[in-house]
Amino acid sequence: MNRAGKTLLVCASLAPLCSAIGIGSYVAYEIIATDLARPASPPTLDPVRAITESPFGATELAVFAAIALGIGLLELVLSAFLTLHAVRDPRLRRVAIAMWVVAFFVVGPFALPAYVLIYVVREPPPKRVAALDQSPIAP
Repeated sequence: MNRAGKTLLVCASLAPLCSAIGIGSYVAYEIIATDLARPASPPTLDPVRAITESPFGATELAVFAAIALGIGLLELVLSAFLTLHAVRDPRLRRVAIAMWVVAFFVVGPFALPAYVLIYVVREPPPKRVAALDQSPIAP
């Protein structure tokens, strides 16, 4: 894989993690800002009222859903691509391949960039000719 392809793959593998951090930070900010703007009142135990008084409207929730769906699809495509890469990589044993595949689907936002940085960006070591394959008296 050429340098541009590796750079694109690194950026794509970091996208789910960065977007989760960004969206989580935005949601936390909105909740804290809305809570600080309200006058102090006793907490309500009515869950329907708590949902309807949420700082997010239907439009924002739809945008969050669309972004989450896009990130999920990107993560699924990257997981499938990197699973094929792991299966074809001669440096990995079967147990390591199985562990990476499970990690892709369980903790994908963390496992995808880790795999890309460890096994895709780094060039594989050059093949070494075993000392036994060469004759000691060969020129």
